[in-house]
Amino acid sequence: MTNSTTSVRVSQPLGPRAFLFVLVVLAISLLGLDIALNGPLTWAVAQRVLVAPAEEEWGFHAEWKDYGSSEHVDSLLTVIRVTAGGAFDRAGIKPGFAFARRHSASFGPRFGGPYAVFSGKPTTVRLRMIDTPPEQWREQMYELKR
Repeated sequence: MTNSTTSVRVSQPLGPRAFLFVLVVLAISLLGLDIALNGPLTWAVAQRVLVAPAEEEWGFHAEWKDYGSSEHVDSLLTVIRVTAGGAFDRAGIKPGFAFARRHSASFGPRFGGPYAVFSGKPTTVRLRMIDTPPEQWREQMYELKR
């Protein structure tokens, strides 16, 4: 009979540096995933740095609304309020108008969605709007100046 010895390893908890390293790698991975999927953190940043300033500077407020039947629903960014004398008011855009959908699904703006046209502080913006959202085929181009 042969007697063999087996060594037993006892696990030790991570040291502070290793634990911090794991946390940093996990945080970077989750941030990358949030950006790739346009997650809640990316959405909150877009609201703060793009959406709210654009609405204030251009004189409007818009919200997502559903249009269509129970079988087919489209969500469109719809103008809820227009500031008197603002760029939207001067262009003739009224509450109830909706931003037209993109005709191409490729290479569209990811950060800020339809608000991406307002990034970079432009002085003139061209928007495709729908004055009667249930009739989405009736798009009209509007040129807005600050």
